[in-house]
Amino acid sequence: MTFRLVKRVFLIVSTIIVSFLFVPPYIPVSSGNSPFCGGNPAEGVSTALGCLKTGSIRDFTNQILAWAAGLGAGIAFLIIVYGGFQIATAAGDPKRVKGGQELIATALGALALIVLAVVALNFVGVRILDLSGLGFNV
Repeated sequence: MTFRLVKRVFLIVSTIIVSFLFVPPYIPVSSGNSPFCGGNPAEGVSTALGCLKTGSIRDFTNQILAWAAGLGAGIAFLIIVYGGFQIATAAGDPKRVKGGQELIATALGALALIVLAVVALNFVGVRILDLSGLGFNV
């Protein structure tokens, strides 16, 4: 039951974030404003979440990976808070306490996977395959 709720929340939040990421803000044609960051297409494209840098593949990759890691960590934090709330309001019900503990354990596991994925991408991408030109930092 709780996994289904977590899955729904994740799908809703990720859909909203992705839709805001790639939807440019409304700019009236008569205003003379440019949809580009600073009016320069080389700098990036203005989106509802800010400037999406498109000047180089390195900047674009760094920005997308940073946003994805931040989004994953934020969702994990919200799930941990929800699990703690579920435990705090359980009123002695062992099923609700167990459900809250499972939510917290799952969120911490997901957070550990996010951290390990970043470390693995860095190790494999930069140290082994030398993909530093694609935006992987040392």
